[in-house]
Amino acid sequence: MTTSSDAPASAVDPRSIDSALALGMARTMLRVRSFEDLAARAYTQGKAGGFMHLYNGQEASGVGAMLALRPEDVVMTHYRDHGYALARGISAGKLMAELYGRVDGVCRGRGGSMHFFSAEHNFLGGWAIVGGQSPLAVGHAFATEYRRKVLGEAVDAIGLVIMGEGATNIGYFYESLNFAALWKAPVVFFVENNGYAMGTPREVVSAVASMADKAKAFNIPSAVVDGMDVLAVHQAVQAAAAHVREHREPFVLESMTYRFRAHSMADPDLYRSKDEVEFWRQRDPVTVFPRQLMAAGLLQADDWQAVQAEVAAEMDAAVAFAEASPPPPSEELFADIMAEAPEAVPPPAGGATKIQSVTEGLNQALTEYMAQEPRCFLMGEDINRYGSAYGVTRGLPEQFGDERVRDTPIAEGAIAGVATGAAMAGLRPVAELMTVNFALLAADAIINHAAKIRNMFGGQANVPLVVRTVGGGVQLAATHSQNFDTLFAHVPGLRVCAVGTALDAKGLLATALRLDDPTIVMEHQLMYRVKGEVPEGHFTLPVGKAHVERAGAAGGLTLIGYSRGLQIALQAAERLSKDFGLEAEVINLRWLRPLDTATLVESVRKTNRALVVEDDWVSYGIGAEIAARLQEEAFDHLDAPVLRVGLAEAPMPYAANLERDAWPSVDKIIAALTAARIIG
Repeated sequence: MTTSSDAPASAVDPRSIDSALALGMARTMLRVRSFEDLAARAYTQGKAGGFMHLYNGQEASGVGAMLALRPEDVVMTHYRDHGYALARGISAGKLMAELYGRVDGVCRGRGGSMHFFSAEHNFLGGWAIVGGQSPLAVGHAFATEYRRKVLGEAVDAIGLVIMGEGATNIGYFYESLNFAALWKAPVVFFVENNGYAMGTPREVVSAVASMADKAKAFNIPSAVVDGMDVLAVHQAVQAAAAHVREHREPFVLESMTYRFRAHSMADPDLYRSKDEVEFWRQRDPVTVFPRQLMAAGLLQADDWQAVQAEVAAEMDAAVAFAEASPPPPSEELFADIMAEAPEAVPPPAGGATKIQSVTEGLNQALTEYMAQEPRCFLMGEDINRYGSAYGVTRGLPEQFGDERVRDTPIAEGAIAGVATGAAMAGLRPVAELMTVNFALLAADAIINHAAKIRNMFGGQANVPLVVRTVGGGVQLAATHSQNFDTLFAHVPGLRVCAVGTALDAKGLLATALRLDDPTIVMEHQLMYRVKGEVPEGHFTLPVGKAHVERAGAAGGLTLIGYSRGLQIALQAAERLSKDFGLEAEVINLRWLRPLDTATLVESVRKTNRALVVEDDWVSYGIGAEIAARLQEEAFDHLDAPVLRVGLAEAPMPYAANLERDAWPSVDKIIAALTAARIIG
């Protein structure tokens, strides 16, 4: 323990570096400390909310790292992000206004303490999901390599992704290391080890004492640095960045540091002793480093007092700026959720058509788009060498090469995260999830990140990402036969379409590929061989617009379906016409989000009855949403309750007879209509 007033020696002689840089480090660390103290005050006054994770004590780590990077390098960090943002050059006033939830905040008051973001400074978050920033950073850094190798651009920017040591214990970290090593992503994983994952000591939650050692499993070079020594951190990050920039490969750097305050302002800090905190306070970089500079003759006491006064004035001005900024106007609630969708491109006038399968339609849409858009690449499990589980990507590696049709590890969370990061960097990734059952692992990256980026960060970034995934199956039992249509359709910030015909396959995917927001394309395993007449040449379908597949009669019935449910509805319409003389109108939803309520209401006004067919569980599903909307907007036109036919409310069995009993069917539609006395 250091008890004297003498400054502890640094591992790096302050006289060996540029004096202006050294003084800038001292000033920036003081700015961070002052900002955090005022942030704590704002929290106790009720002017700032959330959990408020403060950086006091760790300033040397963040400031040393930020000042070692180039302006074009990209930084992503965790939720304890105030210090990095300040050190990266973002205005203290805009950051404080963000804490206050004001419209002049760095994210217009939508992100708050955990989600600082500035595209201008290549400071791309502030991410609140522990470890979730790791695959995003890998994807963003990979995009630099893609631009170098595929697009021929002369760029050598790198990424630096910051996390606490607790984040190295979750799957995202290891999946990201594996991806980064395999794809040669130029990114520094900067692990700040402050000894506690929230309030649990490191040794309780990590079987490996050194976080840097965790890189060895992936043959990634690594190092450890004293995170309380700003000069040592700066030198170590410079060396790591130089290695990554030269060799175009990842590096793991562990910074041993300590936070003086609790995990968050909401934390009573009962898990450590005052003596422990006081021991570390003796190494406080905000006070120790200026003393080191004075001892080296690089700083005078009077000059440091002047700096302190300037910083105090800057922070007072930041608070005044935040308090003067108004709250966001009410219309901001719905701002920057989605980009404007382009107009649909109709098929060429008088153009030819041909009969093709759903698989062929999807493949053709990908082929045409990749030929015209070099930023588009495909990624997924077994889509290249294996030939794709369902044949959709066959032939594409031969046409576009391995750089653009990329096999991935079996790691759905990282697949979605890496794709999201690459999309943020301006590429147009298409991520294939071999089955929607595995999409549960990817849901965090899709729902917590991709869907929220445009809005949460104040419209500063977008995610032109397509995720293709597959539902259904035959005798695959409970964990491989699901659909989860509602899971993604529930989320603002996503667009979700469902392929119901061969024409949909080509047209919907062609549309999704040209959108600037994350779009989920739901396919069905039992429909890849379904064939239909499809226009040749390029065309897209209007976003959020359903299609009347079969016109019906007034006073009849509207059958509403999507994906495999549409095919069942079409079969039921034929049966109803033949056996009961009822000419049902069949509507293909195509889009689950946004849902085309207007077309549904228009049809029900004509037919006065509706039944929804879905190849998913009925409870809380798409059919329930449709029933609610029709009740709200077409109640006076309904002569009977809206009916729903879907999967049995049970996990899917393996036995073939039980599986058939679970599926929606024409017979079940007939039975439901008979029970409702719509047919007799």
